[in-house]
Amino acid sequence: MADSEDQIADMSDSSLSGVEEKQCKFCSSGNSKYLCPRCGVRYCSVPCYKSPSHLMCSEDFFKQCIQEELDSTPADPQTRKQMMEALQKMHETALEDGQEDELLDSDDEDADLATRLENIDLNNAEAVWSLLTDAERAEFESLVSSGDVAKILPVWTPWWCTKPAPLIEEVNQPESSATQNTPEYPALVPNIPVFYLICTVKPSPCIEFNMVNTIAAYTFTSRHYNGEPEHSAKESGSCLMQLSDNLNHNANFSEADLAVQAVVLNAVNIMKSSVEDTSLIKSDTKDIMMSKQFVLYALSGAFNILTQAKTELKCHKKHSATSGGDKSAKKSFSTRFPESSAASASVDFVLTKTSLTAALKKLEFYMSWVNAYYTGEPSL
Repeated sequence: MADSEDQIADMSDSSLSGVEEKQCKFCSSGNSKYLCPRCGVRYCSVPCYKSPSHLMCSEDFFKQCIQEELDSTPADPQTRKQMMEALQKMHETALEDGQEDELLDSDDEDADLATRLENIDLNNAEAVWSLLTDAERAEFESLVSSGDVAKILPVWTPWWCTKPAPLIEEVNQPESSATQNTPEYPALVPNIPVFYLICTVKPSPCIEFNMVNTIAAYTFTSRHYNGEPEHSAKESGSCLMQLSDNLNHNANFSEADLAVQAVVLNAVNIMKSSVEDTSLIKSDTKDIMMSKQFVLYALSGAFNILTQAKTELKCHKKHSATSGGDKSAKKSFSTRFPESSAASASVDFVLTKTSLTAALKKLEFYMSWVNAYYTGEPSL
């Protein structure tokens, strides 16, 4: 009988412990939905997140997010425009979520966000931070912790979803709306060697299918990084390499469908992507393969990503050597918040100068082959 009572007591304690773990640490409600990415405390809402007892953690976290983004992004006009759009969208989201009262408490209650930041240096995190309202700061934190941060990012339309630009245009022709909205194509790699100078034997039929595998990996990587993979070249380069078995393992493919399917499987198994995230890989690859010009853009895009990744890798090694492994040195965003990079790279994968050099040589070979043989008739 005593044993039974002890077991019941243990079960009761365990249940109580489970309930406490799920409670909001600020209002003690049993409905905590979020976990602070900085200190790990549970909370249920924005008001609780920005409560006085948590204010220091939340403000420091947001400042670090802003500073990391600004440090990694050049303040060119296009970047400034994208930043303004993102912050404006965050501002509008706060209004839609019924946080008008909090917004009215701001010193800039009557100023539009764009007006507030008009003459501000976006590289100055403290200046940007000081002009955001409490609601905007809290909204950003909520989006980060809940995984909905993509809501504030401008929607990117892939360049391959447009028609290739005409090779010949009439002089003095007025600009059409299509011309005005010309997508930003990847910079083409110059000085591609002539194919017969680098390959004296008959090319293998699997070259095209291996190239399809690489292009499929490039389309997913570009979408995954919202059209700006070169802004995080080391991470996106790692993603590209792991998705493409041809670049990473020298795998050969006998069919285009198998080459694409291999990328889909890697995205699901290695990058932990959802089926929905991979649903466009085949159609994206097919759109690119329809045009010889687009194929060269895609291969050049992949080449540019890996070239930038190689540069970043070299700079990182130099920095590590000069800092002497100082643990107090500024950490990258992905190091400080490892969960944010979990879907971008496998912990077992290491990007090296040797692997990047080999991949770049292969991409150069594919571009040479395309110039010599590709007709723009996809095998998908």
